[in-house]
Amino acid sequence: MAPSQQIGSPTKEQERHGPASVLDTTPGTTPARTKHDQQCLYRMGAGATMFEVQDPDPHAVDGGRVLGVRIEICIGGCSHVILKYSIFADFPQPGKFLPPYYLLLNRPNPRSSSLRVHKHTIPACIGLGPLLLRYLPQPTSRVTAKSSKHLPRQDLPGLVRALRREVTAHHLRHTYLDWTRQSLLGESGHGTMTDGQYDISKVTIGDTEARELQIQLEDGTEAKLQIGTHGKAHKCVAYGTEGRDGALERIVQGGDGRIEGLAERLLRPG
Repeated sequence: MAPSQQIGSPTKEQERHGPASVLDTTPGTTPARTKHDQQCLYRMGAGATMFEVQDPDPHAVDGGRVLGVRIEICIGGCSHVILKYSIFADFPQPGKFLPPYYLLLNRPNPRSSSLRVHKHTIPACIGLGPLLLRYLPQPTSRVTAKSSKHLPRQDLPGLVRALRREVTAHHLRHTYLDWTRQSLLGESGHGTMTDGQYDISKVTIGDTEARELQIQLEDGTEAKLQIGTHGKAHKCVAYGTEGRDGALERIVQGGDGRIEGLAERLLRPG
């Protein structure tokens, strides 16, 4: 099966009997509009689609042929799809699509079918390198026609699935932490919340990966929370003027330990 048929791109059979056949019956629909609507439907439903582009560089490898992967990220209303992968659930805001991410690949050696990343727009905090080592290992420089069958196995669909999952989890962590901060301190994210058993004065995201949350109380107590890839708090340390605050640590990690319930746990009366 061609790679373009493995990651969301329509096959010839789908083009004949898929959404386009319904759109063709709409009065006044032009072929260009039908093609555009079909592309939008596949992009919304598949999450990752493939396309071909031409590198304008006359000296580009493999004649300038480039295989592109478009990764769509939806945050919010379609979180029931994300729930299938046990990441997050019950998103508090309407869903929206974020600007897509792109992964461009080429074939540097014409004697080999192995692909290599040419360019990409993946955030640096995602850690694309380890995923490439696992799913898209590169052959050694000494590749011949006889040894081509012994090339390391590449798994492009696996790479796209893992990459989309990491990028989606990254955005969900950021969004949930922002929502938690607003729930505790209001829309501005500043001030003091005194409705619960703790007087919270400051809530900050500790890193660009949204894997660390810092909560500061009015009495000087500070809690640092480490968040796993899929939104569960797996470590919390809280220190106050009298030393370590075990009660606050238990509340932060209480229940199912997920960050979407953190605000509720902190605002719950003592």
